[in-house]
Parts: sequence; structure tokens; C-alpha cells
Amino acid sequence: MTGAFSWSEQYTGAALATDLAEWSLEIEWPDRRVRSRGHGAFPGLGPDAPAGAALHRVCAALSRLVDGRDVFGCSSYRRTRGLASVNNAAIADAVAYSADRLRHDDRRLEVRLDSALSAGLHRRVRAECGEGMAVLPGWRNPKSEEREIDVLVDGHAFEQKVDDIDQQLWDALKLASMLRHGQTVRHAYLVAWAPKETFDTAPAGVLYRTAGVWDFADLVSRLPAAWQKCLADGNNTPLETPARILTERIAHADCRDGREIRAVKLRLVDDEQISWDEGTPQRTHRAGEIPVTLTTTDLIEAWAATLDPQASWWHHARQEAYAAVSGIDLRTAPERLTGKTPAWFDVEAEPWARLGSAALDGNPRQLHGFLQSIGKAFVPAHTPFSMYLEAPRPVAAFHQQHAQQLKVAEASRLHTVRAMANEVVEILYGPVDVSTGTAELAFHGFDAQGGEPDPDW
Repeated sequence: MTGAFSWSEQYTGAALATDLAEWSLEIEWPDRRVRSRGHGAFPGLGPDAPAGAALHRVCAALSRLVDGRDVFGCSSYRRTRGLASVNNAAIADAVAYSADRLRHDDRRLEVRLDSALSAGLHRRVRAECGEGMAVLPGWRNPKSEEREIDVLVDGHAFEQKVDDIDQQLWDALKLASMLRHGQTVRHAYLVAWAPKETFDTAPAGVLYRTAGVWDFADLVSRLPAAWQKCLADGNNTPLETPARILTERIAHADCRDGREIRAVKLRLVDDEQISWDEGTPQRTHRAGEIPVTLTTTDLIEAWAATLDPQASWWHHARQEAYAAVSGIDLRTAPERLTGKTPAWFDVEAEPWARLGSAALDGNPRQLHGFLQSIGKAFVPAHTPFSMYLEAPRPVAAFHQQHAQQLKVAEASRLHTVRAMANEVVEILYGPVDVSTGTAELAFHGFDAQGGEPDPDW
């Protein structure tokens, strides 16, 4: 189809001919555009090609983009394929596809984002992608019980915004209500296209910056200006909605214009509902603020727990919140060393002299790499008894004789691993002693007052 972008604006046949075919074509792509028309003549495809062959080839290509529907008398029906699932990989691919094609200008940006994401999903999922409608329960809706969804495909709903991320507080609450209804919408996502600094500074950008559990009453109380703007721009009002949602970051792609597209998935956490009165939630997040002090050990334990491939969302939410509150993310090396070395550490003395003073010349990468190695040592050691659920009697006898010694040795090993991790972290980032509270942690997606969920949740 790319050959069409080199067509001339006008093709005209013999002046004396009658019953001449007339046609026109206009294609607008993110970075190119063509307008062409003809009267009794067509663009050439080759010396032996019949008249109109080039036009028919382009129309067939356009038909494939719209799932085989007729375009200027041409239709292209795909070979029947099974419906691929709309999963995180498919959405990440669609976001990357969109980022490669979108440019920021002043022409219907949200419509273009919807179209690009729909096209990207359609490449992976052979189902109708586009605008949809779903019941919005628990809201006062002046016009209809159903509300529009930007993109809907096979029960997966996407609400999208360009630049104005704060409006997605409203989208998140709306999608949570649709998820609770569970008929049309079974999976829900937020997608935004904005400059990186907007994701970093916009109040509602916290939904993209930190994965975790979000209490709507707490979000509204923390982001009053953003919420009031949502109320002013909205044409319906929440009455009773889910109290909390869980967010999962699933896609992040850089656009060619220096902007980014990010996507997060929303899930319901529990059955708790919250009532609203003219846009005001009728309870606070939790009664009573509980002070919390984060230490070096707290950051290490939270980070190390996420290194387990089976770590739950709770562990990841805790690590993300601790990093946000403390300003220290153990996954990322600091730009420079800010702590002091232990008294025993001297790279100038033997046996360390061969390392040279450059080992601590302000470049933290070596020690940060060592920290990642230490993190892997937090995994419990395998013992000869690990494979047994119910050991035979001879093995049980060995267990009775030696298990306690192995337990003591493992405790000693982990104690040493934790001590090394503490020393390395304090060299890299300095001592950690951060005063915060449960409300601040909740604002960053972690409920410190709720215990770790069942691993099978």
C-alpha cells in the first residue's frame, strides 16, 4: 500500500471518451498523506497490468485493515483463525505499535490514540476493536445507564487520555464500577500518552508511577484539585462504587516525539463498597494515622522479597511504596556514593591494594552490582530434606539427628547476608531513617495496616 503515497493528485483519461470511471482516494497516516482522484484513468502498476490494478491493490490492502470489509468493491477475507487472547503481551505490543505511529500535533489526539491502539490490538487479536458501551452501575446517569468506552475488545476495556492524566481518576473509578458489574467489562486498563515529566509530576500520575492497591477515598482526599476537575468535567455522578483497586504496570513505550505511552491494568481487590454524596466519599481511608519508620533493613527486606519469581503483588506494592517514600530504589544504582565506608574497609591497604583507589572513586556501579548478587543469597538454602513432604523412616531419622544443626547454620548464613546487604546499602545511599505513616504509604499503593495476603489469592 505504501506505493499509493507517491500517486499524483489527478489522473485524467481521453477527453472524447464516454462513460469514464471516476474515483477518489484519501489516506492519512501519522507521518504521510495522499489525496488522489481520477476520471477515466488510474495510476500505473506496470506495462502489462490492467487498468485500475494499482487502485484495486490498495483497496484490497485497506480491506485487510478493516477485517475484510468492502472498500471500493474490493474485499479481502482472512483465513479463519482462532481468537488470540488479549493478554499483557498483546497489549504491550499494541502500545509499542501505537508509539511508533503517533505524532503530537493539534488534530484530534485522543481519537488518533484510540485508533492506533485498536489497530495494534487487531494485529494480535482477531476480534472487533473499537468504541463500545457498558453498563455503569452505582452512578447517577442523566442520559443512559450505559456509558461509552474508548476501546472495547472481547471484554477488555481501555480508557485513554492525552496529556490530562488527572482525568484518569474518574476513568479508574468508572472502570472499577464496570468491573464490579462484570457483564460487558471483565478486564480494565488505563492508557495515557503524555510527556515523561507529566507522568512524573501530575497528581494522578501516581497510578502509573507506582503499582499497588489504591483506596479511592484516600486518592480523592490527597488529590482534591484533580478530583474537583473530574467532577466539573463529568456528566454523571458516583453514588456507590468499589472502595479499592489494584494496579499493575503492563506497558511503557517511547514515542518518536519524545513523549511516552503507558498502560496499567486495574483489578478489584475485595467486595467493599463506598458511598458518595455529590462527589464526596462518605468515609476516610482508615481511622487513625499510624507512624512508620523505615530503616535500611526495611528497604532491604522489601526489595529482597521481590527477587523471588513467585513474589505476590503485595511484596511488589510494598517495595514500590518504600522506594517512593524514602527516595531510595535498591533496583537502581545511585548517581554517586553518599554513605561512609565501614571502619574495616580500606581499599588502599593490603590485601585490597591491587583494586586501586578507583574502586570507590564515586562510581557506584561495582557495589550496586554486588548488592544484586547479595539479593540472590536471600533465597533459602536447599537442604537434603527439602524434596520430602513425608520422609520415609530412615530419612526421618537423619532429619531428627541433623535438621536442627542445618537450621542454625541457615540462620547464621542469612544473618551474614543481611549484614553485608546493610553495609553495602549504607555505602551506596547512606543510613536510612525515614519517618512516614500508613496514610503516606497508602497513597503510594501499599496498605501497611493490612497483612500479607494468602499466597494462593
